[in-house]
Amino acid sequence: MIWSAALLFAMIAVVAALANGGAGPKSPALSLSGQVERNRMLSAERQAATAQAIANQPQQAPATSPLLQSAQPPAPPASTPALAPTSQVTAVWPLHGKIALGYGWVFDPTGGYWFYHTGWEIEAAAGSPVHAALPGNVYAVERESSGAYTILVRSSDNIVTTYSGLGSTELAVGGSVGQGGAIGTLPTGKGSRSGRLGFSITRAGQPVNPASLLPESTAGASPQG
Repeated sequence: MIWSAALLFAMIAVVAALANGGAGPKSPALSLSGQVERNRMLSAERQAATAQAIANQPQQAPATSPLLQSAQPPAPPASTPALAPTSQVTAVWPLHGKIALGYGWVFDPTGGYWFYHTGWEIEAAAGSPVHAALPGNVYAVERESSGAYTILVRSSDNIVTTYSGLGSTELAVGGSVGQGGAIGTLPTGKGSRSGRLGFSITRAGQPVNPASLLPESTAGASPQG
């Protein structure tokens, strides 16, 4: 009987082993915290391998260092040619001074853009007299919000000369002025040392470079005082 019982238990053990597929002992299942820790370790290993691969790559210098780039402004657009009058017209300097801002494309460093300046800004001592560059009829006398005057004179060939930034003038609409005649004076005031005259010429509404109407000996240069 004893051997029969032992044989029975042995057979039960064999059947149980076969039911389990003959597999050996299994590793205990990881808890949730254990799975998170294992995933963190694997992620850290992958990141370290990626960083090492990047570090092993050869470093290439940029084609042009930003410190070596030119600080010069971009090139201006193509110049617009001045329109020549239909007949020979010779102007005279409206003011004895120097050209502080010329005709053509001018770069504004503050705004970072180019703009087309359609006249001159002539700088001279405060109170300097301003003369008519061309003869004609006064058809506009404007008072700006700053208190300065702007005078427009229409000449032959539909040419208009404009004088702005005046501190005073004796001209009135409908009057006339001869070439070299008095237009007005630059402003004067406390602490004033100099002023600027805005001077421009148009023909049929189109801007003309003032230098093109001045004698060749003075075109593009400051007049002698």
